[in-house]
Amino acid sequence: YGAAGCPAGTEIGSLEECEAALRALGLNTEPKWVSVYPGLPHGCSVREAVDSEHRERLHFNSAKSGQGRSDLAPVCRAAPQEPGPPAPSLPELGGRTQKALLGPEGLSLVYLREGPITREETRMLLALEERFRPQLREAGIRLAWMWLDVRVERKLASAFDPEVLPSAVVLEPHGKPRFALMRHEEREGEALPADEASIVLLLNTVISGDAEFKSLPPQRVAWAGSTTA
Repeated sequence: YGAAGCPAGTEIGSLEECEAALRALGLNTEPKWVSVYPGLPHGCSVREAVDSEHRERLHFNSAKSGQGRSDLAPVCRAAPQEPGPPAPSLPELGGRTQKALLGPEGLSLVYLREGPITREETRMLLALEERFRPQLREAGIRLAWMWLDVRVERKLASAFDPEVLPSAVVLEPHGKPRFALMRHEEREGEALPADEASIVLLLNTVISGDAEFKSLPPQRVAWAGSTTA
């Protein structure tokens, strides 16, 4: 109450829209006041508490400008939502991206899963990337982070042969390709999917030089532009 009108961009532009807005709010639209008068709020407004002298509820004022009244509340459109921060992202390894992602040197941590990566998994991996950056830099290790959909890149995924998914490997794709697969914890004889702790263990073994790398046939990492097996 008391405002001269709605904020720019939220004004209601017609009597019909004003009526619909009041009905949507569960407010009575009768009786109406429809005219042009600069002494009332501009556009659509409503009086909820009526008396014998001021009986009109819906007001629609077509004047170019208006004035606030303590007994009238402007009715406005919902303000447009401000775009939120972009969702964190991790690049997907595949035929179209492998050249740019794997680069000419260095290692790659590849998170393996079936289907698209989730937002929670992305946040976890990006947090680990940030956490391990100083240690990797100190060890002189260049490590790129990415994920791979095993349903799409079946040939490469089959070479890793993880016990369970999700999983992760550290891949050295240059020269004589090789990889170190993360070790899955077990519960009652069943391998458990990758989690933050198991990926931390993999990274620590790589940094310390204790990771067990296995050779990988070069053709497994030579997509040649193909995105399927």
